Amino acid sequence: MHPAYKCCPIAQQGRALCTTVYGGIQDKEPLGFIDKIPDRPASLLKESSTNDSITVTWIPPKSTKYDGYRIAISPPNQKTEVLARSVISHTFRDLMSSQRYTITLTTVLNDVESKQLSSDFYTNPDAPTNVRILSRTDTRITFIWSPPANPGEIDDYQCYLQDSKGHEITSFDNYGSDIREHSFDIYAGRTYIISVYAYAYYKLKGMPASLRFSIIPAVPHNVRVTARGQSYLECEFFGQSNSYYDGFEITWLEKASSAKPSNAFLQREDVSYVITDLKSSTTYDIMVYATSGEQKSRGVALETSTKASSEAELFVKSYDQQSITVAWKKPSGKTVDGLKLNIDPVPNAQMGSEEVATDIQEHTWEGLEAGHEYTLEIEVIYADATSEKVNRKQTTQPVINSVLSEDTDQTKENVIVLTYNRSNVGEFDHYLFSLNGSSDTATVAKQHRHLYPRITFTNLVSGENYVVTARTISGIEESTPIQKSIVTKPFAPNWACDQGADRLTIILSKPLGFVDEYILECQEGCSQRNTTLRPTESTKQEIRNLTPFKEYRFKVWSVRLGKYSEAASFSCTTEMKAPAVDATLRKSTWIPSEISPHEFQVELINPFLNTNGDVVEFSLLVTTDRDDSRNRAANQPSWKDSKDKLPMPPYFAVNRCSDLFDGDNMCWSTSRKKRNVVEPGTSVHFTVGGTLNCDIRDDSFCNGPLQADSTYHVAIVGYTENGLHTVGPISGPIRTGSAGTTAEDPNQPKSVNIVTIAVGVGLGILLLISVLTSLAIFHCRKRVARPDTRPQEDMAVGSDPTYTSADQVVLPVESGPLNADDLPRQPTSVASPDTGYEALDVENSNNQRDDYEVLEGIYHEIPDATD
Repeated sequence: MHPAYKCCPIAQQGRALCTTVYGGIQDKEPLGFIDKIPDRPASLLKESSTNDSITVTWIPPKSTKYDGYRIAISPPNQKTEVLARSVISHTFRDLMSSQRYTITLTTVLNDVESKQLSSDFYTNPDAPTNVRILSRTDTRITFIWSPPANPGEIDDYQCYLQDSKGHEITSFDNYGSDIREHSFDIYAGRTYIISVYAYAYYKLKGMPASLRFSIIPAVPHNVRVTARGQSYLECEFFGQSNSYYDGFEITWLEKASSAKPSNAFLQREDVSYVITDLKSSTTYDIMVYATSGEQKSRGVALETSTKASSEAELFVKSYDQQSITVAWKKPSGKTVDGLKLNIDPVPNAQMGSEEVATDIQEHTWEGLEAGHEYTLEIEVIYADATSEKVNRKQTTQPVINSVLSEDTDQTKENVIVLTYNRSNVGEFDHYLFSLNGSSDTATVAKQHRHLYPRITFTNLVSGENYVVTARTISGIEESTPIQKSIVTKPFAPNWACDQGADRLTIILSKPLGFVDEYILECQEGCSQRNTTLRPTESTKQEIRNLTPFKEYRFKVWSVRLGKYSEAASFSCTTEMKAPAVDATLRKSTWIPSEISPHEFQVELINPFLNTNGDVVEFSLLVTTDRDDSRNRAANQPSWKDSKDKLPMPPYFAVNRCSDLFDGDNMCWSTSRKKRNVVEPGTSVHFTVGGTLNCDIRDDSFCNGPLQADSTYHVAIVGYTENGLHTVGPISGPIRTGSAGTTAEDPNQPKSVNIVTIAVGVGLGILLLISVLTSLAIFHCRKRVARPDTRPQEDMAVGSDPTYTSADQVVLPVESGPLNADDLPRQPTSVASPDTGYEALDVENSNNQRDDYEVLEGIYHEIPDATD
């Protein structure tokens, strides 16, 4: 059997005197003073976690009676540490990955610990290992990985494919801990990063295992030699359309030479290259590669030879849209008498063949047609012969004189439609359009010159500023480009409404693409029609001073570089809340008047504000218990449904009436057809129980007689148009008169016929008459001193001529505070029976509401018998 301890608090703060209790018997000798158990911290939360650590934080207890903390972590890594009271976070390190740990925190006061505050936390999983490629082509890659070195608990894996800049391209989930092979579609010439994450406990994400790899560009195609000379070779080549590349590399080397090859790098727009300073009549090996960053495709090989030295070398020195300038190199070893130049076709008004002197080094043909291909020839004239013709083909630069225009009706959020007028200068094969945005990727479209002059780009980003570049192409020659900047339409923002009674908060969510600003337009009823907003992930605009329960219509646009989105139209309706009560207005009060057992008059004061919507209907609640929970209901039974129940439950003397404050002391069902807004503070006199109209077809006004000797409270119930209600302030107690009182003199007791008694008795004995007269006078004065308010048998309800027998009911005496004679107190007044009492709220010394008001007594002067 283990001992228990019984402790009693003592005057010393935070300490208790404790004794041992063993087997139910308390030790006489005290065990000593033991410190009171301190409060524990308010909360324990995880701040962060890694694969080998957990950092927790907590909120200190409200009480300051503690020295510090004791924090512990459960197996598999058991640790306990004591911390200073100023510390509110702690990190446990050297933990195992993907494990659940229980961390317990207590406060400590003189080695006494508080109750434990503990929670379960988890470490993150380790990174997977050995991400490796199983197979790859120019367009697809298959890969796999291995689990973490310390796998622990693994639920899923998630894989991401990113470009070389870390931008996500695609992702997928490997559900479960079983690892499967996965494949991605790729693009030749690109560098990619594969990242694999392990997930544990369905939400904890570990560090990634990554693999960076590159796919070499596709080899160039159509590699060929287009011109040869004694000391030069001209090569032409093109990149593959299904591969990314940023340029080319060309190398050349004399065949069978062991020297290092010469090379040159070209931009992606350059598709030809002239190798110069070569030996005549020599064979060269040429290799052409496509490049992408540091990646290089496989090479395409050419083998070709320069011409013999007996021929002249012809070079195109320059050309433009209307001219070609050539230069040449004369052969060596022989005496040259002259040179002969030819051009085909022959330009207008020019000679097709010209001889030039040997000291001339170049020649220009002018007046040529733009975009036309010309054959240029040179012959060397010797004294005894003429060499073979050496020719070069050259196309003059084409011209584009089109004007690019945006088709604004057809340009959408992800589509650009461009029109242009046809270029009509010179010759060309087709148009080449390219579209560049903020990304590195360019979209290129080729359009035949005879097709309809319209070009469409799709799958674009909304709100992006794109530059469209247009050229005409003739062979491999391009015109000087023209450009047009076009912005795709932004998407309109997504919207939501946070509703209030007199305000709306419009919440705009940023759409896909780019947006500079929002334009929010209130169609009607707002103080400010248009508002310009700066977009964020969630932009909020509050509109105040609105009318409750009203629909407001809005339009919103996104704007990007001056271009508007399609308008998003929506509507929001302000809330209709329950009516608000004006606390500054006084309550409805009883009006001092004649005392009746079945009715009383009150001044009803409208306590409702219209800030939460117009209050358009009113009910009058009558209840015998101001604390009855049923008083707060929106609907109550009528008087005729409540009159036979004991005690009488709350009921509506007036039900859903719009003209209660019109002053006719009535309410009819026909009044519901009109809308009547009553200003706060409006008052009206109303007699409760004074009019009976309980027709079975109309429950809007059933104001039947009240029970005698009972206390009542009244309150106004207000309703908004959508049926929300509020019960206004409940009045103080109002008490009806006794069943035997009359309207003329409610407290006057029955008269006593003293003369009759004196005559009846005094006819025999004169002395007896004098004695009886004295006794009668004494009896009358005693009756004046204490009025008899007890109900008399002959003054029951049935004697009241106001009601028919059908309305006569047995009215119970209300339970409540009683006088010494076991009867309820009856209101009195020092003035007159017509101003009997007034229902007031009396505040006692404890600021609590008394059930009844303080009443003054009534004293009526009774004529003395001696008078």
